[in-house]
Amino acid sequence: MPLSYRLLPEHDLIWTTATGVLTDGDVLEHKRRLVADPACHPNMRELSDIRPVSELQVTPNGVQLMAAMDSRDAAQLGDHHMALVANEDVVVGMARMYAAFTADHLPRVGVFRSLDEALRWLGLPADLRPPAV
Repeated sequence: MPLSYRLLPEHDLIWTTATGVLTDGDVLEHKRRLVADPACHPNMRELSDIRPVSELQVTPNGVQLMAAMDSRDAAQLGDHHMALVANEDVVVGMARMYAAFTADHLPRVGVFRSLDEALRWLGLPADLRPPAV
């Protein structure tokens, strides 16, 4: 699966990493897994590192479906802060589209080009790095 996550309970954080070819279905399935995971709780922060993606097959329609899913699950997400880290222009653009579509029900979505910026925005230690998979 191109999307994997690790929980860092000591930081109240979900660290998501995307690799390879990323599709709408991959992201929707990832969102379903997070909501179903009993270790994930409302108000957790999420750092989603999508820099390793080699091909983005996420569509504008898929982004709308993702936003609709988040709206449906808003009570379970609580005051969820999500930082998306991307370096390719098209990926940054899709991440910004997602942030715009979720602004009403998930207003704390930030899009960043560097891990350091994302960590700072989430209020996490500057030396925090991805956990081993």
